[in-house]
Amino acid sequence: MPTCIRLDLSEYQEEPQALIEYLSVSLQNARMIKETLPADQLSQVEEGDDISVYAVDGPTADCSRRMTIWYNKEMAAFETPQGSIWGDWDEEEELLLTEDFEEAHTVDGSPVKGRIAYNLLGHRGIYSSGNFYVFSDSEGDT
Repeated sequence: MPTCIRLDLSEYQEEPQALIEYLSVSLQNARMIKETLPADQLSQVEEGDDISVYAVDGPTADCSRRMTIWYNKEMAAFETPQGSIWGDWDEEEELLLTEDFEEAHTVDGSPVKGRIAYNLLGHRGIYSSGNFYVFSDSEGDT
């Protein structure tokens, strides 16, 4: 079973970098979107969507990746070498929440169970009871 630690983002100096932001997708900006999004995410873009695409170079990113957020649809996708990981976008927590669940324990041995989640810095972890726990060993890495 993986080990995880509660992540406190107030300690981080890093800020996610938005590559593009569209308040409303239109035919005029569709070309720029096609050049910025991973290919497997293009089919989800519709006219009128509110989208941001972030560069992700966090600790689990072995290459430059992107996170795309559809604010109006409350969904997001995280690019990986194997294809995009899709989930619900939680704006308040700034997390992509997948449909997959995982169990782990904290470094002090307390059990943690919740949805697999990704933040804008590329951390992969578990979202449980209002807290985001990142995996502290290679077992939980993508």
